[in-house]
Amino acid sequence: MTLQEQNGDQLLVGCDGRVVRCKHADEALKRMLGRLASSGGSAKDLFTAAAQGGGAPVQLTLFLQLMQLEQHGLLTLVLMGAKGAALVLEPMGRQLQRRTPLKEPFKIRFSRFICIRPEQGVLQLEVPFAAGRVQLVDARLSSLLPALAVPCSTEQLREQLPDDLRDQWQDLLKLLRTAGLVGVCDAEGGVDVDQEAERHRWSYEDLALHHRSRLGWHRQVVGASFRGAGVCMSPPLLLAAGSLPAVVLSRPGKDGLDPSFFEVVEQRQSIRSYADTPLNVDQISRMLWYTARVRRRMTSNIESEQAYEACSRPVAGGGGLHEIDLYLTVRRCSGLEAGLYRYDPQDHQLLRLSALSEACKQLLLEACQGAALTQEPDVLITLAARYGRVSWKYEGMPYALILKHVGVIYQQLYLIATALGLAPCGLGSGNSETFAQATGLDRFAHIPVGEFILGRPAEIKQESC
Repeated sequence: MTLQEQNGDQLLVGCDGRVVRCKHADEALKRMLGRLASSGGSAKDLFTAAAQGGGAPVQLTLFLQLMQLEQHGLLTLVLMGAKGAALVLEPMGRQLQRRTPLKEPFKIRFSRFICIRPEQGVLQLEVPFAAGRVQLVDARLSSLLPALAVPCSTEQLREQLPDDLRDQWQDLLKLLRTAGLVGVCDAEGGVDVDQEAERHRWSYEDLALHHRSRLGWHRQVVGASFRGAGVCMSPPLLLAAGSLPAVVLSRPGKDGLDPSFFEVVEQRQSIRSYADTPLNVDQISRMLWYTARVRRRMTSNIESEQAYEACSRPVAGGGGLHEIDLYLTVRRCSGLEAGLYRYDPQDHQLLRLSALSEACKQLLLEACQGAALTQEPDVLITLAARYGRVSWKYEGMPYALILKHVGVIYQQLYLIATALGLAPCGLGSGNSETFAQATGLDRFAHIPVGEFILGRPAEIKQESC
């Protein structure tokens, strides 16, 4: 945690890239934050030390401020035992909400999406898209792992705890539920925390891959970290031909062919510098028309229980599913008001979802940072897949298939933008949490899987990949 005073009575509280502005910060709050940033402590000790005899009103104010910091995901919560820290809840998202106490009788069980792995000498437990992760510090708590693999009553839970932690079973359960690790069992043994993901038929492997390969709801590195640099040489660009027999192929020319397509292919590049003149709505229309419009609709496996609606579009799509929707965050575009839109591929129109909200501005900023830009793009296109549409038909491969479709759409966007003389650039990743905040969509049903930025190119194009 970092603290920075601003304008005398304001305090910026930062933690892992997240910043909360505390207005009218008095000395008591500063003392409490200083203690939190250094050694931490129990709520009672924090209030007593910070209030310095200020009485109940001051301690109540400090309590409310502490809860706000917790809800913003700036505090690490620790369950203490006779041997010190027994269990640690580390917030992962931008918001952390404690789960309310449960009314007995009930049984709990681990989420089937839980990942348990050793890290830095302790067991780490986490679930994709959860607000926090848990570190199992005290080895005496390891008996919880098999106990919570099946429906477990509160009495059975207490029996698994050592004597010094048995009276704190409710606090332990609150932390496990707040982190999304355990849920309340239904009559069939399923748990409430899995319902959203189960409804869309997510597999454990796909959800873990989707969660870990994008930013949001975790603090792991996503992007270029050059893990191998300094350890070994970079692997070669090409495999050596060696003594293998070779068939030399002729190099195609333009004779008898329409050169315009091949010129476009040859000129394709990522352009990250923009002109002062914005895009216009006609250019956006052409980009969408030649990429994602519905050309023809049909029913596959007609008169069968496996029947489903499919379509043909300018880009290829496995099984004709075309599960990817395009969301446009428009910063500036001549003829189109700034805001958030969804493309309607059937009627070739943009459906306005909102004005340019703070979350939309954050999407543009993160796109700018992801492409190492000095200026924000005119338009950000977010590719969001409806996972359930693919998982309805395919098993063991839905997410992999979706990523193939992302690549197909990326290339189409690149070629059309190049033909139109625009500045295209596909991004390597984005923030799923920011997209969910901007759109208000179900994070299990509509998953962002790709980002593509557009603008008019500056007069001097910078060669890129």
